[in-house]
Amino acid sequence: MDFELNGVRIVAFLDSDQPTQPGGIMWPQVAESYAAEQGIGMSDVRWYSVQPYRFANGRPNVNEYRPNGQTWKFETNLNTAAEIVRRLGLDLDSLPLDI
Repeated sequence: MDFELNGVRIVAFLDSDQPTQPGGIMWPQVAESYAAEQGIGMSDVRWYSVQPYRFANGRPNVNEYRPNGQTWKFETNLNTAAEIVRRLGLDLDSLPLDI
């Protein structure tokens, strides 16, 4: 999914439907391929991986990929994470727990 939020371009991929399953989306290749297809720079976008689960505290499992250092930021801003989940067509309140 690709959209703008507060003047920032957001690209989010639904990573896996099983939190314990290894694999899922191959980062950073998926982001690099998408950026090349769209003709955008990796640093022009904020990249997110979404697993359709939430933690015990209710926070959705949404993580930001940071291409400059090829690192991950966990604990995505709750408002941003909730908007990403909604835009993917998921209901934040009914996501199963990731335990």
